[in-house]
Amino acid sequence: MPSAVLEGMKAAGIEGCHIYHAQDRLVMVIDASDGFSMASAAAINRGNAVVQQWNRRMAALLSGDDRNAPPWNEAHCIFDLERHLRP
Repeated sequence: MPSAVLEGMKAAGIEGCHIYHAQDRLVMVIDASDGFSMASAAAINRGNAVVQQWNRRMAALLSGDDRNAPPWNEAHCIFDLERHLRP
């Protein structure tokens, strides 16, 4: 991953990240600071040519109509087993 992408992630408040690739799907799981928002991350990266190139590389892993979709969409956890196992 290019250093400019890593710097943009850090500036946006991303503290940890995993990207999973399965067939034509990408899933990014992030740990972020309390102030993180997808909108602010997008604003930070919008003018960064290196980040835009990285997003195009990631989009190449997708297929069909997904290529025209935004590269990263926010998802919300609907189940976390760990929360149910805590006393």
